Amino acid sequence: MTTLLDPSTDLQGDASAVQERARQAFRESATAGTPLSRQALGDMFGRSASWARDRIAEVRQTDDSATDNPTGTVGDKSPIETTASGAGIDGTAAAVSPAPDDDTPDMTPSAPDMAPTATPVVNHHGARFMARLGFAIGSLVSVAGNWLAAWLPAAVMPPGWAPSLPSQIGAGVWPVVLLVSIEVLARTSWKPGWYWVLIRVLGGGVVALGSGVISYGHIHEVLLSWGYDRLGAGVGPLVIDGLMVVSGFALLSMSTATRKG
Repeated sequence: MTTLLDPSTDLQGDASAVQERARQAFRESATAGTPLSRQALGDMFGRSASWARDRIAEVRQTDDSATDNPTGTVGDKSPIETTASGAGIDGTAAAVSPAPDDDTPDMTPSAPDMAPTATPVVNHHGARFMARLGFAIGSLVSVAGNWLAAWLPAAVMPPGWAPSLPSQIGAGVWPVVLLVSIEVLARTSWKPGWYWVLIRVLGGGVVALGSGVISYGHIHEVLLSWGYDRLGAGVGPLVIDGLMVVSGFALLSMSTATRKG
């Protein structure tokens, strides 16, 4: 084990010579398995801890640039780094681990930002087809039910009576109005802004509410004329128009996700 320099040694020599002696002292202490801290090395030569830090850095830089690895360790660790991590220069375990240097800035790179990213919505392969199928079935049944409502007075009218063409069109047009409004909402790339959102909400809400009330009344009367009880006639229109509405909103949702992606 190499004896460390005595603090009483003459320190009045040339500055470069003192620096070399400090580097040698640190190398010998590392070889002995007890690397000197910055404060201890500075006190030994009557210098500051920052001065000692520079000498230690010079030693480590020299060791890092060496082409041969005298310790035979794996990787890029220098002999001093190997000693500090718990193994001596001769491969044996260090007797004393070096005290942590609180003045040394932490140069460990910070962990990358691992904030979760938004997960894209992936629809089932047949989702769009089923939504369009449900929308088409609900629309056709709703239009047919509303059109049949125009023929209900035939039960009390003279034989051969038939509703006028405008009344038949007027009875069946309400589900079509709702269908077209949903298609407009789904296929239009709306501008950003709260007023555009308000236009969509108010416009779509008025169309859905108005056409829904009229369509409900028409289909309700048709089901009653077919002998349905009040409960069946009450929920039947909700089932038909509900299928059309939920399928329409499914198409609207998929269209919005596609535009955002």
